[in-house]
Amino acid sequence: MNRNLKKHSDLDLISMMFENKQEEELAFSELYDRYESMLRAYVITVTRDETTTEDLVQETFISFYNTIKKGNEFPNVPGFLIKVARNLCLNNKRIDKRTTPLEDFDIVAEESSGYENKELLELIIMSTEFLKDKYRRAFMLKEFEGMKYREIAEIESIALATAKIRVMRARKMIISTLKPYIKDMSK
Repeated sequence: MNRNLKKHSDLDLISMMFENKQEEELAFSELYDRYESMLRAYVITVTRDETTTEDLVQETFISFYNTIKKGNEFPNVPGFLIKVARNLCLNNKRIDKRTTPLEDFDIVAEESSGYENKELLELIIMSTEFLKDKYRRAFMLKEFEGMKYREIAEIESIALATAKIRVMRARKMIISTLKPYIKDMSK
């Protein structure tokens, strides 16, 4: 059976999945082909890791398949897929709350910048250990991962304004912690 399924709507394809095993495989394959690259692009922007992205895209489609087989309706297939992928990404970020040891940061100080700047950078990184987790994560994502506030808000499941506030508070706490050291360095 060599049917051109590209012309069928998502709802038609979902209906075909209940006809027989061969139709089910063809229809699901077409849905996968339609939305796999979109999901991959979304997940890689959140995870920034190819292996994790592959796993989460597959998990998203498995969840989608299982939900279809339960008989649920899907007026918006891509919307549902993004929602599932988003939740899986957020769960993955929560599970993967590793802290990066200081030794893992590649602290590079140019010859012209001197020892003091390298020392200050090391002090900043060490001072993040005194922050509450929510502030440390936001600060590290912004300053060391180069993420935008929108991305931080998405990863942390918080409002955009909250992400900005957490980074700002983290900066203020670090400055407060380092004030004595900065005074000594400026002498």
